[in-house]
Amino acid sequence: MNSMRRSNLLKIGLGVLTMSVMAACGTAAPASTSAPAAQPTAAPSATSAPTASDATATTAATVAPTATSADAQAATPAATDAMTATAAVTTATTTSGSIAVFKIDPGKTTATFTLTEVLLGKDNTVVGATSKVSGVISVTMDQPANSQIGTIQIDATDFKTDSNMRNGMIQRSILKTSQYQYVSFQATAIDGLPAKVNAGDQVPVKITGNLTVLGQTRPVTFAGTVTMKSDNEIDGTLAATIARADFGLTIPKVPSVASASDNVWLTLQFVATKQ
Repeated sequence: MNSMRRSNLLKIGLGVLTMSVMAACGTAAPASTSAPAAQPTAAPSATSAPTASDATATTAATVAPTATSADAQAATPAATDAMTATAAVTTATTTSGSIAVFKIDPGKTTATFTLTEVLLGKDNTVVGATSKVSGVISVTMDQPANSQIGTIQIDATDFKTDSNMRNGMIQRSILKTSQYQYVSFQATAIDGLPAKVNAGDQVPVKITGNLTVLGQTRPVTFAGTVTMKSDNEIDGTLAATIARADFGLTIPKVPSVASASDNVWLTLQFVATKQ
């Protein structure tokens, strides 16, 4: 019995000693290795997050330069257009000089037509006038010869003579203003402008262009004078003669009028102010 007890105690002691030695040597780590073994599996997931971040960062970095390049390419034509526009303006300024725009002032302007007739056996002069005139003049201040005249329009519905009866006949039967409200003139050339104009200079000019009456357009030349009154005002008087037949202007036959002149004299006295 005593021998058996001693033997059992010895076995127990050896077992404790073995466990102590194993613990001291870290042999128990393999038992817990399986626990961290799940961590290496999880670790790639954790690692993949940074990898995804890296990929995102890489992609973002790649996209950013691409977007920047696209923006640069898109901006290039705009910058080029801006440079072209600037160059065009510079060229226009250099070539044409400083341009000032003058607008015809209806309050100080009169457009008239004149013809002669035999009324009740006596010679009579008919004058129709209106101030409803519009148009602009572009003056190249340091190179007047490059100046231009825009389309001039006259409201034919407003022509007045010394007779309301005649006014009605002109509007209804001669100028047919319900259909053709405006008489217009579009200048195509200006002759006589000098290289330099000073305030107060009266300049003789001839202005050729296309006159439209009753929807009929014919070339007409107005002659007269233009005066640069100041840097802010231009005055002028221009006149032309047209044939009624060229524009289909017919005079209705009435007992009181025996005849009317074949020609009509047109005059424009204008004042244009700087805008």
